Amino acid sequence: MKNYEELTPEELFQLSEKFFNSQDYIEANKVLELACNQGHIKSCFNLGISYEYGEGVEKDIDKAIQLYQKACDGGDAWGCYNLGTIYYSGKDVEKDYFKAAEEFKKASLANIAEGSHNLALMYFNGRGVEQNYDKAMELFKKACNNNYVNSCYQLGLWHEIGRGVEQSYDKASEFYKKACNGGHATACYNLGTLYYYGDGVELNLDIARELFEKSSKEGYSDGYIRLGNMYERGYGVEQNYATAIEYYQKACEADNYDGYYYLGKMYHSGLGVEKTYTKAAELYTKACDGDNSDACYKMGLISEQLKDYANAVKYYHKACDGGVTSACYNLALAYDEGQGVEQDYIKAAELFQKACNDDHTSACRNLAIMYATGKGIERDFYKAASLYKKLCDADDAQGCFALAMMYENGLGIEQDYYLALQLYKKACDNGFSDACEDYERLTN
Repeated sequence: MKNYEELTPEELFQLSEKFFNSQDYIEANKVLELACNQGHIKSCFNLGISYEYGEGVEKDIDKAIQLYQKACDGGDAWGCYNLGTIYYSGKDVEKDYFKAAEEFKKASLANIAEGSHNLALMYFNGRGVEQNYDKAMELFKKACNNNYVNSCYQLGLWHEIGRGVEQSYDKASEFYKKACNGGHATACYNLGTLYYYGDGVELNLDIARELFEKSSKEGYSDGYIRLGNMYERGYGVEQNYATAIEYYQKACEADNYDGYYYLGKMYHSGLGVEKTYTKAAELYTKACDGDNSDACYKMGLISEQLKDYANAVKYYHKACDGGVTSACYNLALAYDEGQGVEQDYIKAAELFQKACNDDHTSACRNLAIMYATGKGIERDFYKAASLYKKLCDADDAQGCFALAMMYENGLGIEQDYYLALQLYKKACDNGFSDACEDYERLTN
């Protein structure tokens, strides 16, 4: 065999490939360095990878950057791309979006789809470049046309939600379809959702189901959730709790927190399995630990049923913070009654207000009572009247009745017998019998 010094740079490069294939990384890097020093650009690039990841050499990001730069300057656009990823991620170097954008531009000009995609993201978010949605979409399309499915997926997503482009389900489905055909699991799921609801495509639950199956098999476990939902509810398929449970179980096996939640619901309600709070609680707890707020709320309910009020408060807090309105209401009741937590009317009022803002009827009613009676907070008839009006406008009979009383007695608002009469009638018509008596009283 020839000495390495007798080999051409291309021969050295080919020899390095053999060494890499046999996992002799040290020898591979030795010949790559010889080839790189003789101006073999691809060897410089590969040697940069070795230094970036510490394969056969001590990891050295500065050395990797030098080698990628040499490759980039020598016309290897992948060297430019790898430089861009290092500067963008701040991998063992100071993060520099400006430098990253410059390197991705070079890669994009060389038709490296990943470079176009990453540069598109930078224009979309205004990182390292001035934000420019049109430029971002142009680059996403360039990458998508080069069959980079992540860009096709992004185009589908932006068209679906109307961010950076005019909202269009038609175009969203077009881009999702291309990405899905290219193996993008989330795109398959999103396309399935469009067919599930008939957004931009004709509603077709058979196609939706096939796409959810495909997305699941390709690693997007939310597809199992949607399939479970379909079989649980009998939507587009014959209702089958056992099949629903199988899909939820598959989601759990993928450590999908929503899977734990839905399987927990089946055990909680006894659908397709023996009803058991213990198993339901175990699954809800896993889901709650994964920030499934609905599961946290369910754990609050179970804890309250078990009279473990302190734990109920803990779970209601987490669920409320996660946006579950009923959890905020239940938490407000806990503070109002001092159950599982120190009694705090101010905190109760804040939580009733939060739930009321989300149109929780009982929360609005309780808050109105607090203002009307001055329970734990400063009495404010005007605020009470405003809340009762909100309730009445939503056809809540009790709200109309309370507002009628305030107009009749001029509490916080100008006295108005005629309006009180109308409100008593509305409350009566909505089934509140006490209002009927007061309506009769005012008309006689």
